[in-house]
Amino acid sequence: MKSNSNSKGRLQNIKWDRVEEKFIPIVLGVSGIALFLYVIWLGIVSIRHNLVPYNITLAAGKETGESYIISEALAKVVARKHSNIKIDVCETDGTGDNIKSLEDKALEGGAKCLSGRELTQKEKLKADLGTAQADIPPGMSTRIVANLHEDHFQLLVDPNKIQLPKNIEDFSFDAVKGKKIQTPSGGGQLISFENIAKYFLGDDYENPFFTENGKPDGQFFVRVLGNDKVSKRIQEDGWKLVPIKQIEALKQTKYPAYLPSKIPQGIYQGSPAIPKVDLETIAVKRTLLARESVDDSVIEKITKVLIENRQEIKEEIIKIANIREEMYEEAKQKGRKVEDNTFDPETIHTLLNLFGQPENSDVQIHKGALNYYESDQPSWVQEHVDILGLVLAFLVVVIPFILTQINQFQQRKLDEANEVVDGYIDKVVESMKSDTHNPGYNLTVNELIQRLEELFKQQEQLNQLFEEASDSLDRQEIFQSQFQSFTEAYKSAREVVKQAINDNQRKILASYANHLKELLNRLDAGESCDSLLIELDQLRIEATDKLLEERIFSRESFQTFVDTYNFVRDAMERCKKG
Repeated sequence: MKSNSNSKGRLQNIKWDRVEEKFIPIVLGVSGIALFLYVIWLGIVSIRHNLVPYNITLAAGKETGESYIISEALAKVVARKHSNIKIDVCETDGTGDNIKSLEDKALEGGAKCLSGRELTQKEKLKADLGTAQADIPPGMSTRIVANLHEDHFQLLVDPNKIQLPKNIEDFSFDAVKGKKIQTPSGGGQLISFENIAKYFLGDDYENPFFTENGKPDGQFFVRVLGNDKVSKRIQEDGWKLVPIKQIEALKQTKYPAYLPSKIPQGIYQGSPAIPKVDLETIAVKRTLLARESVDDSVIEKITKVLIENRQEIKEEIIKIANIREEMYEEAKQKGRKVEDNTFDPETIHTLLNLFGQPENSDVQIHKGALNYYESDQPSWVQEHVDILGLVLAFLVVVIPFILTQINQFQQRKLDEANEVVDGYIDKVVESMKSDTHNPGYNLTVNELIQRLEELFKQQEQLNQLFEEASDSLDRQEIFQSQFQSFTEAYKSAREVVKQAINDNQRKILASYANHLKELLNRLDAGESCDSLLIELDQLRIEATDKLLEERIFSRESFQTFVDTYNFVRDAMERCKKG
């Protein structure tokens, strides 16, 4: 019995060994295939999220508004962080058209996009993202992404047309009844003003709202505190901010998005304070909305950039402000009439700290944004730490080699770029070796003109060098910092040449003026009028031939010579007649 039992046990072990021999390879093979397929799936998802291009349209309101400026800066940072996501920021009439764009409805005021697209009234923009006041409800298919900042209701009145109480905080909204209050022709600001006007003055109230033409009695803004347009009305026109009261009643009965707030004393001027006291008013959230259908991963990445890359957004806002300032100044210098779209970036920087997750909103949060806000849950990395460990072990070997190659390549590029820039600077120095500082005393007019032509050639050589350096920068043969070093050398050299040109031009004019003075002295000394007139006319002909060339002298300076010439000639004519 014992022998039979041992035999059965050995037989069972043999059977299990054979099962293991077949089963283990199968399990390992299936596991390997599953792992391979999983890695392939992860790759496909990664490609879809990171390589497939997404063209996003963002309806952002007026170009001069804070929302548009923030949107433009956000688009640039997103493009830098995620090259497959391109956001086309479009100027619209405001919240009203932004919401219509998200619902495939026709625009009221048209749109103009950074990409160059332009839409007229009644066309459809079909935006993917849009900024909006929180008190204007969007459609059912629209989702909220983030709160951007708070806008404040700011009502200004002309004290010459609307009587104000002794204490401004006692102002009553009844005072605007029958008055023309300027509001944008479309968008959320007009709706917001209608809401409070009908609350205070009755639902049947029909105020002759001032929109575009004529002279208003007041103006209503829904903008951030410190807004440039509000400040301009106060500083240049002497208009007064007035309070808007009963906010809690408005919030509890009709408009839950209204938030009690104040316009702080001195927000628009410190001394004397404007306003003189804190004024009650309404604040509303400025939100970023999205279509529900926009890919979750795209919204998640945009939300992440918005919340986590505020410093880069701030830097882009400064660049936008500088570009607008330069373009506006250039247009003014050329005599073109353009709208002043400049702004102080500092008024917007404080808003960046207000970006955040929507709370207590009636609008559902977009799933992609929610994925970001709930990212404190176990991440994909934490869930797949074992697989990543294997990958990391492989990368530990590969990455140092790759980094070494990259560093060597970058060093070669840097050395090549330095050589290029040094070559340009050497050429600038070489072009300055001619004697530009020679005072040129006792030179004839022809010698001065010849010297002036040489200076113009130097100037042209410098300009050609600058163009070559700019082309090198465009071709990425040199870096921005190196181009800046060359630019400083170029500006210094060009200033020296310009000064030398001005000095020579003055000497040419002085030479002719001295000749005229000499003729006049000879006339006073009793020399023949006829011979002096002949010499005077010859001098005029010579000066006309040479000074009318713009490069040699300006027409304005030539006119100075002509006036002097006429004075001398009149003296000789009187001598001849006398």
